[in-house]
Amino acid sequence: MNTINRILMPLLLSPAAAPQGDGRFALSCDALLTPDSKEETLRLGNAPHHAKRVEKHRLEVSWVGGRQAFVNKPPYDEPFACTTRAYCGSDAQLNLHLLLKRDERLLTGVLLDDRIGGILPGGQTVMFSPDRGYSLARSGKVTTAFFRGIRNQLLPTLRGCTGTATIGYTFG
Repeated sequence: MNTINRILMPLLLSPAAAPQGDGRFALSCDALLTPDSKEETLRLGNAPHHAKRVEKHRLEVSWVGGRQAFVNKPPYDEPFACTTRAYCGSDAQLNLHLLLKRDERLLTGVLLDDRIGGILPGGQTVMFSPDRGYSLARSGKVTTAFFRGIRNQLLPTLRGCTGTATIGYTFG
């Protein structure tokens, strides 16, 4: 777990996509980012194809072949009972967008594949191995490892690592 923390903690401080100097790539999002905020508006402006909040509770993100809509779910005035998404950023080399997702009491992230428009599991921070074959997604104290399987989908290999769990793959 210390290895994971040592790798991921600096990434939690980065605002969006960040290629690492040693060939690793990561996407990260601040847990305080809120839909329709000034910070989200700035990030939407940096999306590669086009992304915008078309209504207060509807976010649209364009990818190579189309557009994906993300609609918040009511009740909007109860933060622990609704589902919201905020745009965190993208990485052109990874071909991924990261969205922060608050779903009732769960805070996590989802990835939008810019090439095929698919939704992939993620976290507040997602770090990729140099060959992009493995990733670690972290939300709060929960870390999940994924590998790219058939049709380039991210598949879970380890869920809910907490405490003193050890993952045998070293990134970089």
